[in-house]
Amino acid sequence: MSRRRPARALGSALSALLVCLSALVTVPATAAAPSAIGSAAAQASRAVLSVHVAALEPVIATPGQDVRAQVRVRNTGASPTTGPVLVSARLGAPGAMITRSQVRAFARAGLGGPGFRTGTFAAQTVTDQPLPPDTETVVDVTIPGNRITSNRTFGVLPLQFDATEETESGADSSIRAVRATYLPYQSRKEYQPLDVSVVVPLTLDPDPALITATGQQRAEAWAEAIGPDSRIESILAATDRFPVTWAVDPALLDTPGHVAAGAGGTSAVPPAATGAQSPAATPGAAAPEPGAAQTPTPPEPQTAPPATPSPTPTPTDPAEAAQGALRERLAGLATRHPVWALPRNDPDLRAIIAAGASPQYLSGLLGSTGDARVAALLGLPGMARVAWPAGPGLSSAGITAVRAGFGGDGPSALVAPGSVYDENPDVSGSAARVTGGGLPVVTFDDELSALFTSASDPAVATELTLRTLAETVTLLSEAPGRQRSIVIAAGRDFDPDVGVARGLLTTLQGTPWVRLTDTSALLDAQTTRAPVGERRADATDPLSPGDSPLTSSALSSFAALRAPLAGLAGVLTATPTSAMVPDLDSLDGLVSTRWRFAPGGWKPTQQQVSARVEELTTGVSVVPSTFNFFAEHGALQVTVVNDLDVDVHDVRVVLEPQGRPPRLRIVSEPAPMTIRAGSRTTVRVQAEAVAAGIVPVSTHLATPTNTRLGTDATVRVRVQPTNGWIMLALGGLIGVVFVAGLYRALRMGRPRVPSESLKDIN
Repeated sequence: MSRRRPARALGSALSALLVCLSALVTVPATAAAPSAIGSAAAQASRAVLSVHVAALEPVIATPGQDVRAQVRVRNTGASPTTGPVLVSARLGAPGAMITRSQVRAFARAGLGGPGFRTGTFAAQTVTDQPLPPDTETVVDVTIPGNRITSNRTFGVLPLQFDATEETESGADSSIRAVRATYLPYQSRKEYQPLDVSVVVPLTLDPDPALITATGQQRAEAWAEAIGPDSRIESILAATDRFPVTWAVDPALLDTPGHVAAGAGGTSAVPPAATGAQSPAATPGAAAPEPGAAQTPTPPEPQTAPPATPSPTPTPTDPAEAAQGALRERLAGLATRHPVWALPRNDPDLRAIIAAGASPQYLSGLLGSTGDARVAALLGLPGMARVAWPAGPGLSSAGITAVRAGFGGDGPSALVAPGSVYDENPDVSGSAARVTGGGLPVVTFDDELSALFTSASDPAVATELTLRTLAETVTLLSEAPGRQRSIVIAAGRDFDPDVGVARGLLTTLQGTPWVRLTDTSALLDAQTTRAPVGERRADATDPLSPGDSPLTSSALSSFAALRAPLAGLAGVLTATPTSAMVPDLDSLDGLVSTRWRFAPGGWKPTQQQVSARVEELTTGVSVVPSTFNFFAEHGALQVTVVNDLDVDVHDVRVVLEPQGRPPRLRIVSEPAPMTIRAGSRTTVRVQAEAVAAGIVPVSTHLATPTNTRLGTDATVRVRVQPTNGWIMLALGGLIGVVFVAGLYRALRMGRPRVPSESLKDIN
């Protein structure tokens, strides 16, 4: 099943909620509720009607000219209608809808509701025949131009379509459906058009597989997230013809530092350093003492053979294929579209600050490295970096913290809902604002943004367009003579139907009171900005579904894991069959805003990543042991075991003799080495004896960034120097005595006793 289906279903539900301009009403035949089971069954078996506006031509009426509507009527009940269906159109009073609050009230109540009269009859038509169950028909309703009147030169009229079942005695009001919608109109242009900009975030989906999968599963997850059939592709296809700004999460475009072999990729393992693998025993080498304690050997250990140094192939990230294609597509489109850079992995700024993040942690998340990389990848030097916190804005202290985390002058702008600062819903401020500290703020219109985000259901596309036009024309009416900038922002879960979103933008582009522009002026230093006040306590974010699942304790653990993960990323190589090897992107992905849209998937993913990090940091260790070192100089042999399912490379053994002064000195540190998954290797370390005794040597493994792996092990060495200089001196003395005696004997010549005397000796 596609991972997009839940998001698409949620988008369709939101669309129906936002543009359902009146409720479908089925009125029972009697006022009293049925009291018998048979009566209830009879009610359930009756026809149930629904009505929608399929098309309206033109969408902006001119008083005095006809308007043609196509109305779709559907019988969702279990029985056919008893007769044809009468579809009628009614118009509300011209002055009944002047403010945006009235637009929203009409969507809830329709004609006859609070603040609205029943309206006047405008037109009607009847279906050709009764409507069978679970079928629909489209009928044409023409509203005569003389019915469209107003004393204003532009605005919107309440428009309602009713569908009623006809019987032999006339219309049966017990089977009735109502659809409240809008009829925008203009007779003359007496205003300054609104400058409307559209901003769409391009961020990742809350899919755990983007973090935890390896090999082919990782490739498939990323292809589904940003590939040809993805939500991201739908956004680009729907908006690439218009001056839309894209706010891009750098994590979409590449995963620097992610080392993972992909399907068809190379599982790259750096060559072992010379002497890193188990050598044969050599004379003079210090050997482990028989019976010395050793770490238990893993089942069927494999000692890797000595490696021959050779060029190391570059690891292939399974996500690279999809990321490379998206980079090329965005780079081509960026020549016609402004592109903003979000902080990498789109961190949930409001939740992170609320959880008590330190300034150092924020700097690590919000630093410019990832943003600058996006600019380089897309060929966009000087690209704007923006902060877009989800939720009802940031406090003054929160804004200060974010600004410091970005470094320098802070972000190019802070993006926030307009309702965070606007007290009156019928008085909307400009999109270009500024904080007291001089940070530019871009505010988006809450209602228009929620409507645009819901552009996913073709069944209500026309009603969505009419509601959007009603919102914009009443927004214009607040100050028609003043030039104003308005921003429509999509939500991070924006999953548009390409035709619906493209049609809505096309209509806006052709609307006389809307000038569709890009966001360049909003970030221009010369733009006049309105100062913002304090954030409203009751403010909400129409684009955020709820709170973040991030907790203070989880954030603390993530902050503590950043340094170990930075070290692990450079020495571990995942394979298509191994479990994940988390990196900083994995960790930072867990504090992303995207988890607000799927909080149920956050906890299992967080637990899986934390458990894997614990496994990786403890799965490689030095074997504790005891050695006899009977030499002046020699080699200690240290055994290292890798119990992981991934290779470990570029690690080194660090030995630290204890004691003051130490009785053993390490002559040279061993070279970095590679240990295959599920194997062990022996490292030879050159040492020199200083004095006799038992020397505990603290031993651990370290990465190139000095991140420790596993737990420290103690190697106990019995040191017994042979003191060769004493033996040499003694041998020299004996040699001198021998030479002196020989010399003396030769110097004395013949013996003093004559040979004749010797003959007398018996």
